[in-house]
Amino acid sequence: MELKLNAGRYIFDGDGKLEELKAGEEKIQRIMCRLAARRGGFYPMPDFGSRLHTLFSMKPSSRPAAARQFVHEALEKETGVEIVEVECNERGDSLLLRLQLSVDGVGTELKFMV
Repeated sequence: MELKLNAGRYIFDGDGKLEELKAGEEKIQRIMCRLAARRGGFYPMPDFGSRLHTLFSMKPSSRPAAARQFVHEALEKETGVEIVEVECNERGDSLLLRLQLSVDGVGTELKFMV
């Protein structure tokens, strides 16, 4: 079993033990890690991560298409994941990405701030 992460930190249960992911949560956590990591930032795995952090250097009109491309790149090696929809909305100084995915045949919505 994998250990549960939140914002890059391990989560502890009420007894002070590291919390483990439940069945089916591992793939969702891997997806979130792939989206949050900067592509090329982990030397042993240069294709790990995404380029989502570069969206702000682009014109606002080109961000939605780029966000879709970057999500596809980040998740292309994750088996059993189908990207149904990627929505990109500005929220002040951030971008909110809403992803509709099929993960092992189960519809899943993820929200991700950039």
